[in-house]
Amino acid sequence: MGPDDPGVQREDRGDGDVVSTLLSTVVCAGCGTAASADDPFPFRCPNARAGDDIDHVLTVVLDPSRVRFPVGVESNPFIRYRPLLHSHHFATARGMSDAAYVGAVAELNSAIARVDGREFVPTPFAPSAPLSDHFRFETGHVWVKDEAVP
Repeated sequence: MGPDDPGVQREDRGDGDVVSTLLSTVVCAGCGTAASADDPFPFRCPNARAGDDIDHVLTVVLDPSRVRFPVGVESNPFIRYRPLLHSHHFATARGMSDAAYVGAVAELNSAIARVDGREFVPTPFAPSAPLSDHFRFETGHVWVKDEAVP
């Protein structure tokens, strides 16, 4: 970096790629390839090839300088934690209002409840004394996220 370079990545990196303005990026954990910022359903790494012995698992990478952990008591986790969700970043970057996003999630939640009888709810996350004792924790605890709780 030269004396005149502020150290900020420019939108035009010179190779034709444009830096995403989204608050998150979907990236392959196996090869590092970023999914297209225009892809509304990034389910598969664009570089995945049969037999290449790489686990092409897509993961969301948040921009920590622009995303804050939400505070609140909303019971629906997809509404409460929407500031951390790539789907929210994608939708609002393309003009959907936050209220419309919340409405769409609430509508989907109601539709699932009509079929399954349950809505989206946070799952318990708590310390487990039996596991902590078993593993002989002298300080702290083993924490368990119980996804099986209906």
